[in-house]
Amino acid sequence: MVTTVIITILILGVMILFHELGHFMAAKAADVHVYEFALGMGPKLFSFKKGETEYTLRAIPMGGFVRMAGEDPEEDDDPRGLNKKSYLARIIISVAGAFMNFVLAVLIYTIVVFAQGTPDGTAYIGEVLPDSPAAEVGLQAGDKLTSIEGVSINSWEDLTKEIKQRPDQNLVIKIERGTEIIEYTLKTKIDELSEEGYIGIAPRFKRASFMYAIVTGFKQTILLFKLIFTALLAIITGKAGAQGAGPLGIAQMVGQVSQTGLVNTLSFTAMLSINVGIFNLLPIPPLDGSRILLIVIEAIRGKPMDPKKENLIFFIGFALLIIFAVFVTYQDILRLGN
Repeated sequence: MVTTVIITILILGVMILFHELGHFMAAKAADVHVYEFALGMGPKLFSFKKGETEYTLRAIPMGGFVRMAGEDPEEDDDPRGLNKKSYLARIIISVAGAFMNFVLAVLIYTIVVFAQGTPDGTAYIGEVLPDSPAAEVGLQAGDKLTSIEGVSINSWEDLTKEIKQRPDQNLVIKIERGTEIIEYTLKTKIDELSEEGYIGIAPRFKRASFMYAIVTGFKQTILLFKLIFTALLAIITGKAGAQGAGPLGIAQMVGQVSQTGLVNTLSFTAMLSINVGIFNLLPIPPLDGSRILLIVIEAIRGKPMDPKKENLIFFIGFALLIIFAVFVTYQDILRLGN
């Protein structure tokens, strides 16, 4: 439990750090006066000042912020304030947080692929996970799967396809070990995240070049971005039900994923970072997407929105987000209780 909490805080901390660094670096590049760079919310635990900016670590490891001059609609006296900058500069500053979440995902996937290598595509087992169905029946690294339920297996893609579509089912598999052909019967487990079958084996890997790792990092991030964005659109249009997870749900998933190894934990962090980036671009106050929308409206109208109205919109949006967070956390408690 303690380990899960620590890993969850570390994952959230890294994502928050990258997100706020995006806003911070973009603001500095645009010569905006930055008062404070904060990780976490609530009371200060630690702080120091360098130049004109105070750097703080706060007690609640959820969220963070970059406090800039001119960010408050009613503040209008600092010549280096955010409100004095061009529309483009303000949009870039608002987008930069989500952009850095996507950069973090690319970095993680690049590191994973370069360190681990890339699957060689064959049906050879590279690793058998402890306490898995595969380990229980005696499968070993180096075994080659030749058939599952009578279906011929010629590649790792064939193998995973047959296993994933049979959650919680008994399987008859044949493997080649040296000159022997051995038959096993085992029962698949259900992955709680994907609801697909698995038996606890990993593919054999071959070394990947650094360039290949970078390209794969970009490809994987783009693929997940498309999948998450498509799922979000399906929820918004009513084609799919919303199944969000709050802090407790995320912590539970972190606990489950962390038990399967460092690679899966890093991959989960990358996926979560992409989710955070997309979510922050939604035009919902006080998320970054709403700030971008207000800047676009201001550019079209040729004048800023009334400060009191803008503050009211952000207050209502913030209140609704808090209510939503409480609701999702309550759902997490019910789900964990069951």
